[in-house]
Amino acid sequence: MHALPGEDIAVIPQDAYYKDLSALSLQEKLSYNFDDPAAIDFDLLVEHVSSLRRGQEIDQPVYDFLSCKRLDETVTVVPRPVLILEGILVLTHAPLRALLDLKLFMHLAADQRLVQIVERDIAERGRDAGEVLRRYLETVRPMHERYVEPSREYADLIIPHGGHNAVATSLISEFVRRKLHSPFSKPLPT
Repeated sequence: MHALPGEDIAVIPQDAYYKDLSALSLQEKLSYNFDDPAAIDFDLLVEHVSSLRRGQEIDQPVYDFLSCKRLDETVTVVPRPVLILEGILVLTHAPLRALLDLKLFMHLAADQRLVQIVERDIAERGRDAGEVLRRYLETVRPMHERYVEPSREYADLIIPHGGHNAVATSLISEFVRRKLHSPFSKPLPT
């Protein structure tokens, strides 16, 4: 999407909408399954996407993965002509899918997904390699097979090689450009 002007785009990360786990014990937090759709506050996410589509700004939550809770601070997101909603569980939720004009599924091979998870969880979430691999085997891979992979059936476009596909990126950019200049847009579902 780097081919589009940044002032036209708002990005909403699914990861900001994880449920607050501050009431759980440390052991419960360590065993919590963040890869199950039940971990996402989809009600709030749908509310926020709907608000943005109506032209209203939102206060997006900020989630801290080290403490497993939402912080008191929020990020103000103003409506933009293009809203990108990113996250592996987005297509699993029918009310959220109904709000989307274009649904993409970024496909990566399992080994590439594992490398990305290991790098992210060690660098950004303070986990050690053993913990990351244990979580991958116990929750990430099974939930990918149970929820994420089947959700690709709802995609309008499946993009191989993740975001490293120049042809797909060009097609998506052209779709968005046409929507920006079209007097017609998908009405907001009621």
